[in-house]
Amino acid sequence: MIDGTPVVKWTKAKVTRMNIMENLQYAVVGKFSYRWPKIDELRCVPTQCGIKGDCRIGVLRNRHILIRFALVEDFVNLMAKTKYYIKDKTRVAFQMRPLIYDSHFKVGRETTQEIAWISFPNLLPPSLARRRCSHWPQLLGNQFI
Repeated sequence: MIDGTPVVKWTKAKVTRMNIMENLQYAVVGKFSYRWPKIDELRCVPTQCGIKGDCRIGVLRNRHILIRFALVEDFVNLMAKTKYYIKDKTRVAFQMRPLIYDSHFKVGRETTQEIAWISFPNLLPPSLARRRCSHWPQLLGNQFI
């Protein structure tokens, strides 16, 4: 209890485990900027955004949807663009921006995370062994895919 309010604290490892169990490790929040389509018209989002694999869409709030991908390629492809225009049945376009979902996501606050592509052109394949790369997430702020 903090100031009479019940509080639940989760360890970082437990949150990570729950995100994997709920298939949230490749999740994106779609934020509609001005207006948003009706709930039944959100089914067109995967085809209009070029998603190839399976995905699930849920509504977080009026202007936010949660998209959970089965394939990391779909996650990367969706995050590669800064905005999408989703058209409803009447061909009205709604601007949607993809935001990275994490366990600290707040609807009223913009995320400051960015995706960075890192290239190691002369790195030999044995150098990419899992035990040799295990320290990279700490160096990159735990946002390494």
